[in-house]
Amino acid sequence: MHSVWACSEQLKLHVRERACYCFGCLEEKYDVCENEEWVDPWKEIKIEREPSGALTRSTADAEDVEHSISLPELAAKGSVVAVAAEDIQYDYYLKVTSDGVVRLENDYEDNYGSVFSCGQNVLFGKFFLRENLIDFTYKLDAGKQAAVLSGTVRHICRDLVFKSKETKRRKAIYKLPITEHEEIMASL
Repeated sequence: MHSVWACSEQLKLHVRERACYCFGCLEEKYDVCENEEWVDPWKEIKIEREPSGALTRSTADAEDVEHSISLPELAAKGSVVAVAAEDIQYDYYLKVTSDGVVRLENDYEDNYGSVFSCGQNVLFGKFFLRENLIDFTYKLDAGKQAAVLSGTVRHICRDLVFKSKETKRRKAIYKLPITEHEEIMASL
């Protein structure tokens, strides 16, 4: 689909084969589309929710008990995770410094000014900041502590490839392999 419009009702979308960039469509006033003769009519479709975690089986007291493990729970200290963010034009990667997901016992504000409420589940870590968009290189922002909601974790990455050593003038640079980038895009 080249054009998708979210319905007010959950799990429903409007779709059409061709996108339109007239003023009406850009302002999300689809009923006044200037190019109706060139684009097909909107179709409403229902999407199905994906399972939230990988189901595993364990034996407890000789009885099978099914439980779910979410992706953020698999993130351990030292792992790198891809995080969904409000700015879709930017990639967010976090090197996890906490021992997995932490349930906050108090309100918390990280070094980036993000505020979290008591009881929320977060991962603590250090962000990788984009060095170069073209070759997927990043620098670790080791000076600031970040927190992200555990529900924003979209992918657990293999370690970023160490590209160049840290010198007095430059920080170490890490590279995300293109195959890893493609896997992350496919998981979204």
